[in-house]
Amino acid sequence: MLRIHFSNRFETLSSRLVEALRSSTEEDLARDPTQEDAPTASMWQEVTVVVPSAGVQRRLTLDIAQGLGICTQVHFTYLAQWIWTLLAQNLSGVAGQSPLDAGPLSWRILAAFEDPTWTAHHPRLAGYLAESDATTRLQLAEQVAQLMEAYATFRPEWGAQWMGGKTVLKASQDPQHDEAWQADLWRRLSAQLGLGAEHPARIFARQLVNHTETGKRPEGLPTHVHVMALPSMPPLHLEVLQALALWMDVEVYALNPCQEYWFDVVDTRRLAWLATHKGQTALRHMEVGHPLLAAWGQQTQAQLSLLVQACGDQVLDDAQFVDPALEATPPTLLAQLQSSILNWVAPEDFNFQWQPGDRSIEVHVCHSLVRELEVLHDRLLDVFSRPHPPALDEVAVVLPDLAAAAPWIDAVFGACPAERYIPYTITGLGRSQVNPYAQLLMQVLDFLPSRWTVSDLFALAQREPVSRHFGWSSEDLERIRSWLQDTGTHWGLNADHRHQLGLPSDARHTIDSGLESLFLQLALPQDSTAGLTELGPWPLGHMPTSEATTLGAWWSFVNALSQSRDSLCRHRPAQEWPGALRETLSRLADGAHRDLESWAEVQQALDGLDRELKAAGGTAEGLISHSGAHSEAHSGANSEWPLEVISHRLRQWLDEPARGGVPQGTVTFTSMSSLRNLPFKVVCILHLNDGVFPTGAPVAEFDLLARAPQPGDRQRRLDERNLFLDALLATRETLHLSYTGRHVRDNTELPASVLVSELTELLETALAPTGESRARAAVRSRLLVEHPLQAFSESAFSPQTGDPRLQSFRSDYAQALQAREGLRGQQHNAPVPADPEQRRMDDPAIEDSTGTDDAETAALSFGESAKFFIQPLPDVPAQWRQLHVHQLSAFFRHPARFYLEQRLGLQLPRRHVDLQDEEPLTSQRRLPTRWAQLLLEAYSPAQLLNMADTALVERVMAEPMTPSGPLGTAAFLQELPALRAFVRSMADFTAQPCLTTHDVTWSTEVDGHPWALQSHWDDLRQSGWTRWRYDDFGVIDKLEAWWHHLMLCASPPPGMDLHTRWIGREGGFVLQPCATPHIHLQFALEVMAQGLREPLPFFPKSAWAYVQAGHQRGAAQKEWQASPHHRFAESQDVACQWAWRGHGDPLPTHWTAFDRLARGLLGPLLEHLTPL
Repeated sequence: MLRIHFSNRFETLSSRLVEALRSSTEEDLARDPTQEDAPTASMWQEVTVVVPSAGVQRRLTLDIAQGLGICTQVHFTYLAQWIWTLLAQNLSGVAGQSPLDAGPLSWRILAAFEDPTWTAHHPRLAGYLAESDATTRLQLAEQVAQLMEAYATFRPEWGAQWMGGKTVLKASQDPQHDEAWQADLWRRLSAQLGLGAEHPARIFARQLVNHTETGKRPEGLPTHVHVMALPSMPPLHLEVLQALALWMDVEVYALNPCQEYWFDVVDTRRLAWLATHKGQTALRHMEVGHPLLAAWGQQTQAQLSLLVQACGDQVLDDAQFVDPALEATPPTLLAQLQSSILNWVAPEDFNFQWQPGDRSIEVHVCHSLVRELEVLHDRLLDVFSRPHPPALDEVAVVLPDLAAAAPWIDAVFGACPAERYIPYTITGLGRSQVNPYAQLLMQVLDFLPSRWTVSDLFALAQREPVSRHFGWSSEDLERIRSWLQDTGTHWGLNADHRHQLGLPSDARHTIDSGLESLFLQLALPQDSTAGLTELGPWPLGHMPTSEATTLGAWWSFVNALSQSRDSLCRHRPAQEWPGALRETLSRLADGAHRDLESWAEVQQALDGLDRELKAAGGTAEGLISHSGAHSEAHSGANSEWPLEVISHRLRQWLDEPARGGVPQGTVTFTSMSSLRNLPFKVVCILHLNDGVFPTGAPVAEFDLLARAPQPGDRQRRLDERNLFLDALLATRETLHLSYTGRHVRDNTELPASVLVSELTELLETALAPTGESRARAAVRSRLLVEHPLQAFSESAFSPQTGDPRLQSFRSDYAQALQAREGLRGQQHNAPVPADPEQRRMDDPAIEDSTGTDDAETAALSFGESAKFFIQPLPDVPAQWRQLHVHQLSAFFRHPARFYLEQRLGLQLPRRHVDLQDEEPLTSQRRLPTRWAQLLLEAYSPAQLLNMADTALVERVMAEPMTPSGPLGTAAFLQELPALRAFVRSMADFTAQPCLTTHDVTWSTEVDGHPWALQSHWDDLRQSGWTRWRYDDFGVIDKLEAWWHHLMLCASPPPGMDLHTRWIGREGGFVLQPCATPHIHLQFALEVMAQGLREPLPFFPKSAWAYVQAGHQRGAAQKEWQASPHHRFAESQDVACQWAWRGHGDPLPTHWTAFDRLARGLLGPLLEHLTPL
């Protein structure tokens, strides 16, 4: 018997299912098993429940467990799979899997496309295939395979007609003659697969009907089947269910949004078309009823109509409807809308009442998807903060393109502090996005045929499975990054690899070249780099043996990729590919105990691909086997396919939707169809932009189903509209809609989805029935919520004066706004001096090159958060009171960073230089410095002066950072005169022999504690001490030289000239003898002692600008503040911002201390400084 249970609520249908299972169990318990006529079914047999998705299966599992105490002996399946299983059990020669399954079939179709003899007979198809690569042909084959599968299901009679050489479409329906090549393809596939003229489902249904004449029950049929909430059902499958109902109980639980008979309603567009083309007489029996039901529910309408027709005279149970408007007093706007759909109320009969505070339906207008997510986060926090909030698993967030939105979801919802964190789950994503091994495998397959750029190579090494497999720590990865930069590795495995790509076979900047340089660093002793250019890349220094293990693992990683490239970057027979892919994955990763599930998922996908390839070329018996010859020619099994084709198909397997996502007990983010029809108290649908949903994607122009549509067909346009209707009806309390309605750049208005427009227009009509423009505008302003561009807008933090629906829960933004208001108040209340120059001196923010906006920004960056330090640290420990002069130099290089990293032990982020994928074509700014360093480490100044230009060019070209070819040679020759002048100055000042080693320990007392400062020299000469670096020099270099100079002056070697010289790229400087070094060193140690207890308001660059400008405050402020032409100012340094956080801008607030330190530390330096 076929019994249909109608309801507008999923919960009601689920309860009916649970009651049916309970009744069946109780009947089995009460039945006397000794009776001869007792049915064979019992409570110990599985009950079959057909579901549309994994989400529905999960919900029913929980409902059954809650209703019966346990969910057991329930077999969940999908309709097509279950029917095909019955066919295989009851019809001889039918395989367990449909031979027209789109996966294996696509390979056979691809093989047909590769057959030039066959495609030559079909110019229309040949036009599609012209100038297409293998991947494009596979994508076309996949489309055609899906169509062939649909033809067999929705038009089973077409196959018989095509087998007989007939056509099924009229000439007017097929102007492009697409049926001809598809019919020929069907015949080709039928010959390969042994397809019969009639679909086995129809044969099975006919046999079931014939059994009624004999009264003999077919063997192997279950006694019951429950079909639950299927949104659509092909007529062929419905025909099988009708036949099965003759021998078993078929319980169909169908969601019906309307309790009236609405199966012949038409939407307003169809009604207008009929009036235009058929006249008013054609409208005599036409009804529209509820406009949303007529416009959005056409797929459900056709499905329910077919169900009612199939039921015929059998039992139709339709008394399980629940009116949402009767569940609450007064009813919400959402409940009234759902009630009007249930009762099929026409617009002219709407009587909606919108109560104050009713936010059951809202449409939020934002500037981007990120803002939509930020608005949603605040909205959910508001919902959860109200009395009787919904549970987390009663909230569903739906997006049309979940894969594209997933990173932004994690950015907004995953980065919140604990007080604002909302547990959430993104379900339904493909495994290539969430499974670490799937991500790795697909990244490797994309990498192997590429240019092997260094950034892509290092990105692979950073993958967690790879790092774990090769034993790399984060420090090891940073070391590898520095190796790649230092060795000038850019792209290409080796010279042969570049040649295979059709490029010059130059080994410079390749991965193998970099490895060779690294192994030379490890193998050669220190200071042995001179004259080694003939060995290959110039080794850059000496590598400690402690790094050998990391280097060996890096070589193993590169070697594994090289082996995989040799294995995969060629054509292979189809059935060899799964094993080769498994071998590649095993070279780079292994399934650790904590990732066994993820590892197994990838292995299952590879197994599925293996089965698909074998089915494509195996001896699949087909729909109905024949004893005739089975053609294996051009089946796809014996063909050889390239990597890109297999990679594309593997991605399809990894991203197979697996019947949608599953709720996880948290707020669930999912796609539009994953949780279809499942009820939630709060449903949020985001990114409802025009063209995004409904997608508006056109159907394939060769789709014959679209040429001759019939009731029950799956049409994407109707399906997406029905999805939106289902989401609206599945919402129990709050429907939150949002779309990007403003352009992020110019704030121009952007259109919403047509579904949003139709909904808002309907609600405006219902709530303003008179049609008065003012009333409709009032409704619209209450229904639509316009959000500002930025989340920190004042309108989100002004509940008294602003829109409470814009309320934000971001306390950090609120504090920043309060800080800004406080700063503005201080500036507004401060007395303004009449003299502009006096204003400039009193207010450091007044400066021509910066302005008040920059000053305000700097103040906010230091003052908007809680204070980092409240009081000074205890006295300096004893180990810090025994210093080397290098430590003193490091402190004054950056006092704030030294305080945070050395005294507090923090690890601050440092700016990384990105790996460069392209070899240098021009000389970089630091390259001359690198040339000088390498040459002077290998040769003495005298040797360099005597070397010919050609010899120097040869040495420098071995440096990996030098541009290749004539560009590098020209760059070096252009720099060579300045470099020779620099070396000549070095030779002049270092011609004298070095004095004996000189050590100095200078002791003093600071804050009642003994301090000692030590220094060591082994390169002093009678003419003084000379330092060099072929680069520009700044205040940091001068300070470093100054501390050493003071130590020399405090305890000089006998007979030495007390001059310190610094030789740079363009000149240098000399420090004159100092008569009072002890005073300056004492002051420096006192300052350092203070700086080790609390942040020190000393910023070297700003202080040097201040001292050089004659103590002009504006000069310090100009150097301190950032501007478009001065982005790396000291105020932007992360260490300064951390150390002074919460204390305001340290320059104006601690100006007196800054002035004292600048004068005391840099004033004496400036007095003793002269040009070289």
